[in-house]
Amino acid sequence: MFHRFGPFRPYPVRELWWVGLAHLFFTLAIVGLLVALGVLLARSLRKHPAAPATAPPPFMTPPAGHPVPGPDAALSEARMRYARGELSREDFLRISEDLGGTAQTPG
Repeated sequence: MFHRFGPFRPYPVRELWWVGLAHLFFTLAIVGLLVALGVLLARSLRKHPAAPATAPPPFMTPPAGHPVPGPDAALSEARMRYARGELSREDFLRISEDLGGTAQTPG
């Protein structure tokens, strides 16, 4: 037979005090594990940030048909020959000006 607020028991029901205490400890353990997991995740993200995207954004890519300017091979070769002593200073300056480079002595 059911009572208005639950099953009717003709005998007194004693609550076990340790059941409530065990429930409290279990709840605190779950909350503690969730907090520890959050702290570990935050530390991990701080040590290892997300890697940047490998592809440049679309506004930074050159238009189709226009190659990306790289180092000038002829000017680099003139610098190497000057560094090896195969060209004089005047020859190097003349060649670099002819190639459109800056008229600086490498060094």
